[in-house]
This record gives sequence, C-alpha cells and structure tokens, in this order.
Amino acid sequence: MIRKKNAAAFAGGILFIIILPFIVMFSINVIVDPLWFFNHENRMNEVQEDFDERQQKINRVAFAGEEFDALLIGSSRVTYISQQEFGDENVFNMASGHMSHKEYAPYLEYVEEKRGKPLEKVYIGFDFFATSENKGVTDPDPFIQNAEDRLYPLKAYLSRDMLEQSFKNAEASLTEEPFHRSYDRNNVGTTEKLEPQETQERIEEKDADFEEVTYDENTYTYDETFKEEMQQLQEAHPETEFIAFTTPVTEELFRTMQQEGREKDYETWLRDITDVFGGVEHFMYVNSITKNPNYFYDAHHYYQTLGDLMAHRMAGVEDEELPEDFGIHLTKDNIDEELRSLKQNDWEPEE
Repeated sequence: MIRKKNAAAFAGGILFIIILPFIVMFSINVIVDPLWFFNHENRMNEVQEDFDERQQKINRVAFAGEEFDALLIGSSRVTYISQQEFGDENVFNMASGHMSHKEYAPYLEYVEEKRGKPLEKVYIGFDFFATSENKGVTDPDPFIQNAEDRLYPLKAYLSRDMLEQSFKNAEASLTEEPFHRSYDRNNVGTTEKLEPQETQERIEEKDADFEEVTYDENTYTYDETFKEEMQQLQEAHPETEFIAFTTPVTEELFRTMQQEGREKDYETWLRDITDVFGGVEHFMYVNSITKNPNYFYDAHHYYQTLGDLMAHRMAGVEDEELPEDFGIHLTKDNIDEELRSLKQNDWEPEE
C-alpha cells in the first residue's frame, strides 16, 4: 500500500513538473494579454504592440465585452485617430494596417452580430490610393473564425510565440519605450516621434514610391466597383448613420497625385463617396495642416495630434487648435463649387 502511495505521489509530482511550465506560460500571457481577450490593465501591459491588429481588435469585441455605440474603421492612417476624442460619443476604433474598404462589410456585420443590435454610427475612412484595382485585400474570415472559436484564447495563450510577445510588451511597458505603433489598454494608438530631418527623409521616400509605383499609369486603375460596394454596405445597415471621411496626406504627396494624372480619378472618388453617403468630411487637399510636415510621420501617415483634429472636426468638438481651413464638408449640393474652388486655389502646383 505504501509503495502504491509513493508511486502515485511520484507520478503526481512528475505530472506537476510537466504542466507547471504551461501554467506559468498561460498565466503570463493572461496578465500581459497581447491578443486583447480581456480588458484589464497593469504595469506589465500598458504598452501593446500592433503585431496582429485585426485579431486583437476583433478579440476585444468578441471576448472582452467591449461596449460602444459608434465604430471607427479604416486603414493604418485611421489607427492614429483616438477613439477618446469624439466628445461624449462612445466610439471603438476598428481600424488596422493596410485595411481596405473591401473589408469593411464583414467586420461591420460581425460587430453588429456580437452587439445584438445595429450600430448607431460608423465613422468610415477612405484613402484615395486604396481605390486602385491592384490594392491588396486581407481576408477577414480567418480572424472572425478565430473569434468564434471558444477554445481560441486557451490555445493562443498556451503558445511559446505568444509568450515571447508578452515579454516584448512587458519590456516596452516597464521601460516606457514604445514600438513603431503602440497601443494602450484603451485601444489608443500612437507612433514614435521622429526628428524633423528623419521625417523629411521618410516623406521624400514615400513620395517617390507613390510616384514610381502607386500612382504610375501602369499600376493604378480606378476600381469601378468601389461605388457599388459602398452602396451595398450602406444599404445593409439602414439604421446606421455613416460619417464618411477622407484621410489627409502631405502637400508633396498631393502634388504627386496631380502630376501623375490622377485628378480625374480623385474627383470620381469624392463624387462616388458623396453619392453613396450623402456627404463626406474631406481632409485630403492642400491646407494649413497638410502643408506642415510637423503633423506627419511620413508622406501619408500622421501623428495622433492630427488625428485628434480630425475627430474634433467630425464630432463637432470645440478645439482652439483646429484651423478653419482643415476639413470641408462635401455634399451633393456643394461638391461642384468646392472642387472648382480647390482647383483655383490649391490644385495646380506652384511655379
């Protein structure tokens, strides 16, 4: 009997030794929570890397019980608009890097399914360059399927790869040294602040890339399905108010768009958005903000300070720092007049 007890104790000890590393791994991953299954905050997880934005944000909706009435959606540019800067509105920022407008419909449908009711409002961002037929699209299905798997958090946090990510996040939190794009536990994204010289180099580098590749006549063709797809999206959510907006770029990159012969496509894009949504908060034109490189990280990504100005303009939040010339509300009634004004004042490059 004693031998049997000793054998059982020995086996139990061996089993404990085997499972202990997994318990420790799972515990650390839960505490740091790099995949956003929970909404707790502590000293170890104040800084989060955007290593899998789509999954992180959909997990926040599916698992963490995030409560909100309005959604903000768009590409990496929109990640720098703080969801906390829309006045009294309760907004969740669903934007992710390289997100295409073709991805919006599945995410909106899934979010409404998890909420059990329609969204009251959607701030929907549009990048002009993304209207190219050659713009890549990331399939939303794998992220949604993961979020529907109730065992997904367990499987994910028993992963050594996720443990390594937890250590990275914990180190960044403790040292207060952020990543290229970092999030806090309130889903507010920021990017590293560059010195003026490095910023100018990045602006020039991106500008050259758009000139040689993105806007080149052999690469860019306006996607004629854009308007129809957005019309279908709008019609699928009849109880939701859509606030469409365009994302700003530096004056240099705007001039490149002109010089590469994309003006007609640019006008078509604005008219398509206005026709579908009834109006658009327009920021992509030459103004006092886009002329100032201090607001930009590179030619088409801006700092959160500019994102805050956009949120304030769209939500009607008073802001003494908000220039009068930043933001035009285009409608079916005024778009012809406003486009003529832009052409007269700012479109043609200066000699």
